[in-house]
Amino acid sequence: MKCLFIILDGLGDRGISDWNQNTPLQKAHTPTLDYLASVGANGSLTALCKGAPLPSEIAHFLIFGYAIEDFPGRGVIEALGYDFEVSFDEVFVLVKLLSVKEIDDTLYLAEEKPPADEETIMSLIDDIRYFRHKGIEVEFKPTHGIDGILKLSGNVSSQISDSNPIFNGRPLLQIESLEGAENLDAANQTAEVLNKYILWAHLKLASNPLNSKRKDLGLPPINAAATQRAGKLKKIKSFEEKWKLRSEAFVSSALYTGIGKIFDMKVHRFNIKDPYEDLLAKLKQAVESEKDFCFVHTKAPDVAAHTRIPENKVKVIESLDSALGKILPELDFNETLLVITADHSTPSVGDMIHSGESVPLLIVGKYLRRDKVVNFDEISCLYGSLGEVRGNEIMPMILNFMDRADLYGMQYGQCPLRISRDKSLG
Repeated sequence: MKCLFIILDGLGDRGISDWNQNTPLQKAHTPTLDYLASVGANGSLTALCKGAPLPSEIAHFLIFGYAIEDFPGRGVIEALGYDFEVSFDEVFVLVKLLSVKEIDDTLYLAEEKPPADEETIMSLIDDIRYFRHKGIEVEFKPTHGIDGILKLSGNVSSQISDSNPIFNGRPLLQIESLEGAENLDAANQTAEVLNKYILWAHLKLASNPLNSKRKDLGLPPINAAATQRAGKLKKIKSFEEKWKLRSEAFVSSALYTGIGKIFDMKVHRFNIKDPYEDLLAKLKQAVESEKDFCFVHTKAPDVAAHTRIPENKVKVIESLDSALGKILPELDFNETLLVITADHSTPSVGDMIHSGESVPLLIVGKYLRRDKVVNFDEISCLYGSLGEVRGNEIMPMILNFMDRADLYGMQYGQCPLRISRDKSLG
């Protein structure tokens, strides 16, 4: 038996007052998901704890059964996703070009996504690409648009705070070492150097002639760089070593490519814009795979929610349901365990980036206790036979339903016992 594990990123949402407190998932017409709910077992998933809005990378890390203490940080995960060379001695930090205003010697975020063409962006990045201070080297590695990753070399630590305030009108923040940093000297020095870099980058960008031209055109200046989510490679068990399942990942973006790589999964990356076609292409390959565990990811619900137009999310959910319906006849639930859930809730109303509500979970397979749920949504699934599930419970549940779970407490050795020809044994 193999597991087809589907993450509909950001699927969960909040009740919308104009819709009688229904969510986009409740509003959407989802005959395939509803059918699967009716023939399977349902529940509610919280990756960490109730009320905690999680970023996708942490939610996935927890759902795949890894401890939060072993999380390496998003910066290094994205670096892997972009195929950068990564070593255990380097730190990688997400960086973004911004538009800021200076008020009383403080930089305030004016626009987090200032419009610019690729030529302008690359010219500005070239101005702040390399920096060195106190033996630490900083390199700006562009990734997509105004986004990039800073590669830090030297006596560096990833246990530092962020400088990007995310929301317009808030001040850029001084980077500090995190409380309890393992190497406090390295963390303090890394924070000091990055603060220097950000101030230096602001001066360089503010004086760049391109910003004078942008002002003449009525465009906001791109005059700062801000950082977040530092990461450093850690030694963690591969997915196969941890769960004894050969795995593949079917994903789209650099982040999820990096997630697959951090677990040493075989990664297939897709670049299909249409949500229906994207999910269908991934599902077709996953169904044909001979691996034990196929991780299929779509970002489409999360992207739609970030438009803050709930109707957009409804349309995306319905298109994904259609893709699932297309592949459904090819699934034999005596041979395949199907798991469908989300990593976190992404509200299509309000101001939060992600929110801390639980997400629906359904599992269909040979050994499931079928419940009475007939609709797949955040509320209906609460009444299912799986109950409330935490992130660290998903993988043990999957092994159990695949009929592959070991008896708890058994301690198996790694090598077979070979017959000895030693005559001293008698």
